[in-house]
Amino acid sequence: MKKMLISLAVASLFMLNACTNESEQAETVEQKEVLSPRFYESADGEKIYTVAENSPEYEGGIQAMYTFLGENIKYPKEASEAGIQGKVFVTFVVGADGAVRDVKLMRGLGYGTDEEAIRVVKAMPKWKPGSQGGENVAVKYNLPINFKLE
Repeated sequence: MKKMLISLAVASLFMLNACTNESEQAETVEQKEVLSPRFYESADGEKIYTVAENSPEYEGGIQAMYTFLGENIKYPKEASEAGIQGKVFVTFVVGADGAVRDVKLMRGLGYGTDEEAIRVVKAMPKWKPGSQGGENVAVKYNLPINFKLE
């Protein structure tokens, strides 16, 4: 009785979640700091990286994350009845312990899709945390979730 197909845009995922690779870095350290701050401090003083040496990874990889999302997202009835389709963009922090937290909507569609995307991201199991200088760190992560009716 599924009336939906939920897909995720792999390219958007990687484009939104900025990663660095030392072999691809062409700018100097001074330029990189000016162009892209590597972290910001939360209200409690914790460093949250926007770019880390090693980005966080969903346990089992991207395909496992797609499976989790596909099995857990339920197309909202209101959105289905109104024919609403498109992407919901969610941002969250993967903590140094791998826990998903601070889940927020970046851009939504309404009709229950925003709340459903946030609900499922909050329900994700722990990730492999990102690291910087060999230490686990908190990293901000952006995720587009595509809602598409069959």
